Amino acid sequence: MAETNVLENAASIAVKSLEKIQAPMKAKEAEAKAKSDADNQKAEQAKREKESKIASEAEARAKEDSRILAEPDDKLGEPEKKRKAELLEIKRKEEETPEGKIKRVKEETQRRIDEIKSEMLAKENQREQKLAALEAELAELKKPKQVEDIKAKVKREQAEQIAKYVEEDKSKPKEERREMSKDDLDSWYLEDPVEATKWIQRTEYRSCF
Repeated sequence: MAETNVLENAASIAVKSLEKIQAPMKAKEAEAKAKSDADNQKAEQAKREKESKIASEAEARAKEDSRILAEPDDKLGEPEKKRKAELLEIKRKEEETPEGKIKRVKEETQRRIDEIKSEMLAKENQREQKLAALEAELAELKKPKQVEDIKAKVKREQAEQIAKYVEEDKSKPKEERREMSKDDLDSWYLEDPVEATKWIQRTEYRSCF
């Protein structure tokens, strides 16, 4: 029993001695780790600041390049003219690459799509306006007391318009005229019945709208 106690005391003393020896080393390690962490934080902060600065400079340069490209040459100084020439050369080389050609085709395709959309929208607006005008005219025609007066007015306006077109177009080739006199039409029919018939059909089609 006595031997066991002696061994335990000796082990305890050895552990305490080891802890005393290791304490300064652990303190130095903790200090070194704290310093390393602080250095890493500073390095990371410096890296973020550098990246932010580079991004800001790049954005400012891009804005300046856009301004230079948009300005006429007579409003640019010599350094700006030189930079503009460099930018145009870079753009030309980019457009010559497969990627640049694909990008250009996509841009042209999108531009044409936008143009077609705009044209279709304009035609749709015109169609709606024409439909609204026809509906308004129909509403007027449905009024019992004014039906005959409106019919006479429409007929008179149509006759006036035809007479106007006949006069305005009499110097034009027959196939380009909007209207023509009966004598001119009969004469043309004898000369070229096919073209005269086509013109009559176009005129009849146009009068439906």
